Amino acid sequence: NTSFGGKYTRLWRFGDGSFDTAKSTTHTYSKAGSYNVTLVTVAAGGCADSINKTVSVFDNPVVKFGASSSCLSNPVMFTDSSTLNGTSATYSWSFGDATTDTLQNPSHKYSSTGSKTVTLSVTNNHGCSAAKSKAITVDADPDAKFSSTVVSPTSYSFAPSNTTYSGYSWNFGDGNTSTTQSPTHSYTANGSYKVKLTVDNGKGCTAVDSTTVTITGIVSVGIGNNLSIFPNPFMEATNINYSLAASNKVNITVYDVVGRMITTLVDAQLISGNYNTTFTPADWNSNKAGVYLIRISIGDAVVNKEVILVK
Repeated sequence: NTSFGGKYTRLWRFGDGSFDTAKSTTHTYSKAGSYNVTLVTVAAGGCADSINKTVSVFDNPVVKFGASSSCLSNPVMFTDSSTLNGTSATYSWSFGDATTDTLQNPSHKYSSTGSKTVTLSVTNNHGCSAAKSKAITVDADPDAKFSSTVVSPTSYSFAPSNTTYSGYSWNFGDGNTSTTQSPTHSYTANGSYKVKLTVDNGKGCTAVDSTTVTITGIVSVGIGNNLSIFPNPFMEATNINYSLAASNKVNITVYDVVGRMITTLVDAQLISGNYNTTFTPADWNSNKAGVYLIRISIGDAVVNKEVILVK
């Protein structure tokens, strides 16, 4: 190195106790702050000169972000919580599926399930940058399909196809609901009911499915007195279910197909409530397959119901 015909040396003092003698140099500071940088040049004859400048060193951003749990049908919500170490910043997101965004708090809907490596890069207004990556999991949509099984002419049992979810919410279509995983529900009036199941996988994803069930087995015996007989046909026994809206005289008598009385199942004054009476022909020495007539008398109302015993 020569200048004005002579050689000289250089000494850089960086203001943090470090130095260098290179012609051109770079220096990395260990912390932010203002530093007085001095360049001293010494000619071969011993003459020296120096110059001072103040440089400002800024911290890099500290990048942090969160992501909501999600499944295919719902977008993932990303939330930036970075420390900028500046007054403003720009953002660059890479969602791990070849897509990007520059919003501070974007949302993104994935097209496939599995683990995704998401990277956020932040550059503050001083030009300092930092990045952070984390893996998120995109789950499959929950499955809300369910089966329905006839329990009696007035009731159904319901069972979800997937029993691993954290929440099950049933709406039976008649104003009644349940959070039991696999409930049984009894209806009090004939009709068609839309049964709806909402499942929650515990990760912020829900799904809904529904089906229609039809009730036809309720016979009105006086005001507020509902009757059902199930099973019918039957192999060994059948159940007679009825309700009383108020105290009333009840008589239930069974006849064979030619009109001969077999037995009286009930003959009493009963208070309001729900009742169940079982007819088992073998208990009355009448176990022949065929048609039986059950006569139900509640107060002044009378209903005759045919039941069929099969073998």
